[in-house]
Amino acid sequence: MLLDGPLGWARNQGLFVYLDAHWDDNLPLAEELAVVFAVCRNAIVMVDDFQVPFDDGYGYDDYGTGKSLIADYIYPVVAAHSLGVFYPSTPSVQETGAQRGCVVICSSATDRLLYSLSLLGPATERLKPV
Repeated sequence: MLLDGPLGWARNQGLFVYLDAHWDDNLPLAEELAVVFAVCRNAIVMVDDFQVPFDDGYGYDDYGTGKSLIADYIYPVVAAHSLGVFYPSTPSVQETGAQRGCVVICSSATDRLLYSLSLLGPATERLKPV
């Protein structure tokens, strides 16, 4: 793992991680999030192709039961690490291009920064499994 080697210095720094390599049966996202937040408490992680729960105009990846990029999928990691969850604040109808959703996840140590960004808004409901 890079945070054990060449990027070891980043463990105690702010680190932005962009995750977009997920498809079909290869969906390591939950494990990746768990690893990142276990070793880098100040990380901010953006996941592409994620459901924006309040805006159906944003597309997201859905590979079947237990393999949809939705809030329930990341809930165990969010709960285990007490993470903040943010979604785009811009309505999908105002977006151009593919209109794919995303989620930004961070620790309480870095959520002040995300609250200050007008293009992101915090999850309005506490994430919980259905």
